[in-house]
Amino acid sequence: MKSLKEEIRKELNNPDFPNLKFLYSAEVLDIAPELLRELLEEEKKEFQEKLLLKNDVITFESFDEFSLLGYFFSILEHYQGVHSDDVIRKIIEDFEPEYIDFWNEVAYSKRYFEMLKIARETKNLNLEQIKILDESIESYEVRWIALADSDQDILKELNKNLSELSQKFSNNALDSQKEFEYIITDESIISQMPEDDKSVAKKKYDEKYSIHKAQSEEEFKACFEFFQIMWDHEFNITLWKNKYEKFSRSEIFYIGWDELIGAIQIESIDEKIIENDDKELKWVAKIWEKLLGRIWVLKEYRWKSLGSTLIEFVQQKYAKEWETKMYIPAAEQNETYYNTFWFQRFSDPVDCWNTKKLMMVAPLSKDISQKQWYLFDASQSSYGSVMKYCSESSVRKYFYESRNSFATTGKYNNNPLILEILKLREQKAKLLGFKNYAELSLHFKMADSSKQIISLFWDIASQARPKAEAELQEIKDYFQLKNLDIWDLGYYANKLKQEKYAFDSRELKKYFVYENVLAWMFETTGRLYGIEMKKTTFESYSPEVQIYEVSRNGKFISYFFTDYFYTPLKRQGAWADLMREKFWDYKKIVLNTCNFQKGSDGVTLLTLGDVETMYHEFGHAIHEMLSVSEYSELSGFHVEHDFVELPSQLLENWARDEVGMKLFARHFENGSEIPSEMLQKLKILEMFGNAQMILAQNTYAMLDMSLHSQNIPTNEAELDALVRENALQNSIFPVSKSYSPHTTFTHIFDGGYAAGYYSYMWAEIIEKEVWQAFKNAWDIFSPEIASRFHDLMLSAGSTKKASELFQDFFARDVNIDAFLKEKGLL
Repeated sequence: MKSLKEEIRKELNNPDFPNLKFLYSAEVLDIAPELLRELLEEEKKEFQEKLLLKNDVITFESFDEFSLLGYFFSILEHYQGVHSDDVIRKIIEDFEPEYIDFWNEVAYSKRYFEMLKIARETKNLNLEQIKILDESIESYEVRWIALADSDQDILKELNKNLSELSQKFSNNALDSQKEFEYIITDESIISQMPEDDKSVAKKKYDEKYSIHKAQSEEEFKACFEFFQIMWDHEFNITLWKNKYEKFSRSEIFYIGWDELIGAIQIESIDEKIIENDDKELKWVAKIWEKLLGRIWVLKEYRWKSLGSTLIEFVQQKYAKEWETKMYIPAAEQNETYYNTFWFQRFSDPVDCWNTKKLMMVAPLSKDISQKQWYLFDASQSSYGSVMKYCSESSVRKYFYESRNSFATTGKYNNNPLILEILKLREQKAKLLGFKNYAELSLHFKMADSSKQIISLFWDIASQARPKAEAELQEIKDYFQLKNLDIWDLGYYANKLKQEKYAFDSRELKKYFVYENVLAWMFETTGRLYGIEMKKTTFESYSPEVQIYEVSRNGKFISYFFTDYFYTPLKRQGAWADLMREKFWDYKKIVLNTCNFQKGSDGVTLLTLGDVETMYHEFGHAIHEMLSVSEYSELSGFHVEHDFVELPSQLLENWARDEVGMKLFARHFENGSEIPSEMLQKLKILEMFGNAQMILAQNTYAMLDMSLHSQNIPTNEAELDALVRENALQNSIFPVSKSYSPHTTFTHIFDGGYAAGYYSYMWAEIIEKEVWQAFKNAWDIFSPEIASRFHDLMLSAGSTKKASELFQDFFARDVNIDAFLKEKGLL
């Protein structure tokens, strides 16, 4: 009988799609740390044997091998991205330092460097082999080879520390965002919100915080034990077990079950009268049927408004006229008690209040209709829905300021990590002979220097700012607003489109059924590049994961799988990745991950932004899948970082174009085609808000470049000042004191975009030139343009420098005219 390790190894050696359900099972994860170390020791031994090769037998093939360890680790890293619980985090965090030590051993081996140079001098190398060896040799020369041994040791330690800090930064950002939630009980302020967005928010609340009535003996005991803990915690008073009999005659409601986090006890005041002989209560009892309620919520959940939510539940269920029929003991009948207890202590996240008993007098009314509660979290769909449709400015402000202050305080504070990361990066750059980290980063990119980037971006921003200010004034004039805060912009811009331009994005969303969008995206790339997608029946770790065989002209080129829907443990955002490279019999595996909200009624509708995101990430995927080089080092994912966004941003155009949208946008109820009138309005309004988006993107890009090219802040106050000064220079809005988007800026602190966030706009400038070529051909599916783009840029991967690929297609240098024209700035 095979051991579990043997079964895992067999699965890892499977050249087809792996059984991820098995590889992510509890028993495999339990043994994963041990197997990772075994694989590591095997690769260390193989590496040492390789270093002993005699010079006359060294060839290019000496460096060409498949890493079973790297493959297994990439599988585990993907799981951490989509299911970041304590188990997988510990596996990654414990093993990664050892893994980095080994790669330092490889990356800082002088003998290995000598072997690369020997291989480069051999005959019969093809152009791709020469490029791979040249780039590898250059990497050694730029990154360390001339350093003294002592400096090499320092550099190895810097790399290791930076990796650990980046991982911690990412975890803090995720955990801080994961804790955020906002419960809306006033349905009137979200009456404009699309019904599917509200149904998702309602489902989230019901799944996490729905209030249940205790019925079974097991439930009563669990709630009683919960009350015992709360009494002891709040008052150091023991709720004796002999009180259980009376407790079980109460009405008990609770929130949660796997984890009991809040409870309500409702009992008759008559019992208290008997127990305490309270004359005042006896007198009141003659008038009303009375109830005594105790509300308890775990301390860590109080700031999430659950205390006030539970009070509202009691109000609705037991008292139609709560305000006038509330009973307060005579000794406490004063305004201070009323205000402090009822309104502040249940809602103020700063005040760690002690739960007190609440007394109410009201006739029992079981037929009171219950309100709906809605839970909104930190996901992009929740945030976007609130900012666009919630009519209450204070709620929008809360979401905006929360989003821009995650991971700024307490155990998740990323500010100290940022300061340390910046310091270590600068130390690394100077050790390697560069002025700053930006200069080191740009050495391997398409752009020449930070000055070139800053100059280009300021040129674009100078043309975007007047348009952004004019659009802002148009909104203020239309709604007669004296001021318009940044958290109100999305709401009023949407209302302007609805009222002034008769365009309703809620109606547009009804035409973007998830399945239709996905099918047409595959159809689009099929028409353009001959890609064929065939769904498989492979098992995976989630029923939401879809796995495809991808072929071109009848030839298999890659596996592709999607994990599109939001889950609480998934990292925010969207991304494309390579789980396994193509090597010998091993088939390439490319993936896309997003955070779309799945519909609660079986129908999932996407926003236009969601549709663009889906196309964007698939653009990355096809860049990798269509790479014709047999070497993974020259695939689409290995082009210069400021060129890698070209295919992804280009594909978004087919999601927005009127011709393309006509082919996939069908009403979710009757299947009718999207009306031409709606498309015409969308085209008119497509330019509205572009200028503001450019300024926002510019803010992030310039913040990134400032942090990596200027003097490093010495403390958190200086860091905050730099961040806010940058925002003031690039935005048309004031900047609040709590504005701290850098603490969740994972792109640059744990995403490979350090001193490279400008790449998005840089690549978009190039992408607009390619898109213009399709439009000039009067056919967005032009076979000629599609074929030239595929052959000269897309499938070429990194076989040539990005500047050469651009020259091959256009025979000229890049300019910004097409970008400005497409954005309505020219």
